[in-house]
Amino acid sequence: MLTIMQKITNINHMTKLKILSASHDCGINDGGISDMTNLEILYANSNTKITNVNHMTKLRELHACGSLCGINDKGIINLKKMKILDTNNNTKITKHITK
Repeated sequence: MLTIMQKITNINHMTKLKILSASHDCGINDGGISDMTNLEILYANSNTKITNVNHMTKLRELHACGSLCGINDKGIINLKKMKILDTNNNTKITKHITK
């Protein structure tokens, strides 16, 4: 059982996970999701610790909103299946989805 002060930091064992909410001040960082190649939807709003999701080749929806979000253009450059990219108030992402 997690106490109020403990945070989940590594979910790499959940390799079949399709949707993840890792927003704000959660404990999950780049290392904690490095094996998450099957994710299709990721909410990383205002998470300063997630900066690179290029390994998530099946990702089709990314929510990387907020000025505190660590994801930038370089962290999404390899995502080819992206259909929805929500970057409200994230000035680090300047690329947009082209169809």
